[in-house]
Amino acid sequence: MRLVNKLFCLMITPFFKVLSKVYYVVAITVLSWVSPNWLSWNKYSESMLRALEKRILSILKVPYKGFYVDIGPVVGPADKIWTLSFNTESQKTPLVLLHGLGSGVALWCLNLDTFANTRPVYAIDVLGFGRSSRPTFSQFSKEAEKQMIRSIEEWRKELKLKDFILLGHSMGGFLAASYSISYPNRVKHLILADPWGFPERPREYNNIPLWIKTVVYVLKPFNPLAGIRVAGPFGPKLINTIRPDISKKYAMALEDTNLIPEYIYQCNCQNPRNKTNDFTQQYIKARIVTKLKDNWALSEAAKHFNISRTTDFLLIKNGGNKKLSKESEDLEDQNC
Repeated sequence: MRLVNKLFCLMITPFFKVLSKVYYVVAITVLSWVSPNWLSWNKYSESMLRALEKRILSILKVPYKGFYVDIGPVVGPADKIWTLSFNTESQKTPLVLLHGLGSGVALWCLNLDTFANTRPVYAIDVLGFGRSSRPTFSQFSKEAEKQMIRSIEEWRKELKLKDFILLGHSMGGFLAASYSISYPNRVKHLILADPWGFPERPREYNNIPLWIKTVVYVLKPFNPLAGIRVAGPFGPKLINTIRPDISKKYAMALEDTNLIPEYIYQCNCQNPRNKTNDFTQQYIKARIVTKLKDNWALSEAAKHFNISRTTDFLLIKNGGNKKLSKESEDLEDQNC
């Protein structure tokens, strides 16, 4: 009987851990619907976001420049993309970095010294995120995707980059793959770090535990960033509660452990004008419930990109979400 009780506890504990976090986010989101004045708690400050970015990037040894690139009326009447550039004097192929959902350029801080050691590097706040413009995207996910891809292409044109190595992480990996399909001649190498979107519905979905399916179903109606916005001054604490691993990844480099959750909060606490919920809902299920198999690059991705079997692929083991700090040297060694 004791053995049965122990087994039951082992099975049910993960469910309640995840459910408690889901309840936290859902509760404050529903509260924001009931009382819109909660949004007055919003502690967004453009100067604070700028200051936090500067403090995080102060750990870098390599010099950099930060500037806005005016890409014109791509989505809004005058869209601008916040850009960091490194080692632009180098003649090697540039490396362009696309961050993940709810992120920004500063979260590449553990990688930038290594990446920019031998080549030009450009890190951008994707349109609708960070310090870039926040236009009203299409309510349809496919159209919103096209708008985001076009913004990257217009950014490339403004900087007059002939071609480049494109590295995308998480949501940025999905955008990088989509951009490469649309503009294959501009991408010399594509690097996907724990990307969204492959496959849209995994074959293994039927074998996924019921409690995970339940969590995915409960989360589906909610914008994944809504909880951060309506949490007001408790936003950074909410981030640390749900994702304590994020701060730990940067603890060795940053003395102030509050910098990362504060930065993520400032990146996401603005009242949204982009349709992040419409864009992310289509892909969030696949991202949560499955991971790519080691042979994905030689199977499903090849079909998407229409590439031959002679194309070289490199799989970096354990290069998953938020682990880029350990793999940056491996990535750079393989770039050409």
